[in-house]
Amino acid sequence: MAGLFLFLPGDLRHRAHLMLQGVCAQRPSHSFQFSGQPLPVDARMTGIYLGAGSSLLWYLLILRARYSGRFTRGAWTLLAFGIGVMALDGLNSLAADLRLPAPYTTTNLLRLATGLLAGVAIGTLLSHLATISLAHRPPGGWRPASATTLTPPLAAGAFICTVALSGLPTLALPYTCLIVASVVAVLWAMTSVLVALAL
Repeated sequence: MAGLFLFLPGDLRHRAHLMLQGVCAQRPSHSFQFSGQPLPVDARMTGIYLGAGSSLLWYLLILRARYSGRFTRGAWTLLAFGIGVMALDGLNSLAADLRLPAPYTTTNLLRLATGLLAGVAIGTLLSHLATISLAHRPPGGWRPASATTLTPPLAAGAFICTVALSGLPTLALPYTCLIVASVVAVLWAMTSVLVALAL
């Protein structure tokens, strides 16, 4: 994917847009703009991938998966809440797109926020699956992880997403690269788990 990304014609933002067509509808009206150019994924997917990328980085690299092998009931509840909130907002958006009655009008900021909550949950679940699929179970079992272990990736993702709201032209290229890297990380984590289970 990196080779394809580097050797496609056009500038980097155009290449990212081409590569990510398979993971997002890329509607300009639903995307954040940098100098009039939309990010390669829409607002909800920006939140999802940046949130999932921050979670994968936190659990798999910084904490070396020590805290993602076993979650407490509170952590599972928070993960379910993150995915559920995004699902409800997505269904509301679908109803509005189909010109059906919708309880509220969603905005790109709300899409970003609900996407971030779901992204942190997805990244956390992927790191959990990677941990129990690829790592040796430590003596005495996995250390329990409470809902507070979700705070650092959520805070990091919120900070990165908040800076994206600025629309500063100098941030367009870094954010494009960050989103591409996050998509690759999520696909890598999913593929690793599937290959480990298959083997």
